[in-house]
Amino acid sequence: MAATDLAPSAAPTAQPGSADDDAERRQALTRMKLLATGLLGVAGVVFVVARQFDNALAGYVEAFAEAAMVGALADWFAVTALFRHPLGIPIPHTAIIPERKDDIGKGLGTFVQGNFLSGPVIAEKIRSVGVAGRIGEYLADPANARKLGENAGDAVKAAVEVLRDEDVAPVVEQMVTARVADIPASALASKVLEAAIEDGHHQVVIESLLAATTKFLVRNTGTIRARVEKESPWWVPEAIDDRVVARLTGSGKRFLEEVAADPDHDVRRQIDERVRELVVKLRTSPEMEARGEEIKAQLLAHPALRAWTSTLWQDLRET
Repeated sequence: MAATDLAPSAAPTAQPGSADDDAERRQALTRMKLLATGLLGVAGVVFVVARQFDNALAGYVEAFAEAAMVGALADWFAVTALFRHPLGIPIPHTAIIPERKDDIGKGLGTFVQGNFLSGPVIAEKIRSVGVAGRIGEYLADPANARKLGENAGDAVKAAVEVLRDEDVAPVVEQMVTARVADIPASALASKVLEAAIEDGHHQVVIESLLAATTKFLVRNTGTIRARVEKESPWWVPEAIDDRVVARLTGSGKRFLEEVAADPDHDVRRQIDERVRELVVKLRTSPEMEARGEEIKAQLLAHPALRAWTSTLWQDLRET
C-alpha cells in the first residue's frame, strides 16, 4: 500500500458564500469582538490602577490608558453608527446606512455610471482593447471569414424560416409607412431640387424636355395642319395654310433647338429662376408644406403602395 493511502485526507475547504463560510466569518467576528472588548477592559484596569499612584511614571501610564479607552470607544461608536443606533439610542446622524441606503445607492450608481459606464470611458476602453483590430486580424484569415459568413448566413436563414409571413408582413408594412409618414414631403422635395440645381442635373431634364417637345412637334405636323385647316376661313387657299403650318412648325423647331444648344439662353435662365423660387417656397411656404403632406397622405393610402409594402417582406425573404 502506498504511503499516500495512509495519509489523512485533506479537510474540505469552504466554498465562498456557503453555510460553512458564513459560520467561519461569524466565528472570526466573535473572536475580534472579544479581543477588542478584552483590550478595552485591560486599558480600563490599567487606568484605575495608575490613578492609585502619585508619580510621573504613573501619570504617563494613566494618560496612555485613558487615550486607549477614548480611542476604542470612538472607533466603536463610529463603526456602530454606520449600521445602527448605538445602545439603541436614536442619536442624530447614526444608523447612516439603513436610513440613507437609497441615497447611497443612487450616489454609487451615479459614480459608477459617470466614471466607468459613460460613453467616453467605454469608447476609450474599447479603443485600448483594440476590438476592431482584433476582429480585422481574425477576418483577415480567409478560413475564419468563410466560416463566419457561413454561420451568419445559416443563422439568418434559420431566423427567416421560423418567422411567419402573416406576423412579419404587417410589421414591415407599418414600419415603412411610419417611416415615410415622418419625412416632411416639401422639405425633402426642396432638398432634392436644390441638390439637382447645384450639380446641374436639372439641365439634363430641361434638354430632355426640349428634345421631346421637338420630336412631338415634328411627328404631329399633320395634326397641326388639320387643325389650321379647320380653323382657317373657307376662302383661304390651302397653299397659304401649308405655308402657315410650315412656318409655325419650322420656327418652333428652330427655337427649341436654339434653347437646347445654348446653356445660357434666356429661356433656360428663366427656368432656373423659377426652379430656385420653387425650392424656396417648398422650404418656407406653409401652403406648399400642407400640399406636400396632402400628396404624401394620398400616396400612402394608395392601394398600389399598400400592396407593395405588403409584399416587401416576401421579396426580402426570397432574396
